Amino acid sequence: MAAASQEQRRQAARPNPPSGNAAAGKPPLRFWTTDVNRHYLEAIAERESRGNSDHGYGARNGDALGRYQFLPAALVDAKWFEPGPDGGLVPTERAAAFGVQSLEDWRRNAPAQEEAMRDFSRRNEEQATERKLWDRLGLVYQGREGQIAITPAGIAAAAHRQGAPATRKYFDKLAANGWDSKSADLNKEDLRVETRLREFQAVPYTPYTQRVRDRLRTDPENDR
Repeated sequence: MAAASQEQRRQAARPNPPSGNAAAGKPPLRFWTTDVNRHYLEAIAERESRGNSDHGYGARNGDALGRYQFLPAALVDAKWFEPGPDGGLVPTERAAAFGVQSLEDWRRNAPAQEEAMRDFSRRNEEQATERKLWDRLGLVYQGREGQIAITPAGIAAAAHRQGAPATRKYFDKLAANGWDSKSADLNKEDLRVETRLREFQAVPYTPYTQRVRDRLRTDPENDR
């Protein structure tokens, strides 16, 4: 049964070339719409790969690939690739289960991109827990462009853009400055974190990690 299920998954996740579909006027299916965080995923893609005719799946911006603009290092962090003996990247079993044999295969495979996004989000949630980012949920403070409420989606989006460690550094700077961004000494990385916190504060987000979901449910103010 397990083998049959894995084979069905491989068949369903065969690489989906954007070029061929685009030529036929048929972009890849909207795979994110069945995800519990479809609104969040739409908002992330709007900022990462906006304007791409195939929902962003075929997007390439330097080393950043796909609908959610993954860098190779992020795909390693998400356990889809690992460093190879020649210095390049080789797919893990996770990637192979989706028929992915290279970064280009991954870019041409929309279902694989959605699965990698979920895996990467889980990893970011774990790092957010380690960095105690969830402790700041519900806090409202003065940002450069108005008040910002720290929400699950804001933390997830900031971690996706800059990483949980950078988000923690930003929180530490704001805490040391009385949570007033206007007079804080912020660098470009800090401002990118703040932008994501501001832009995503009203977006619904359900953590993929059960432990984080359970934690957010314990505080009604965090159930956004």
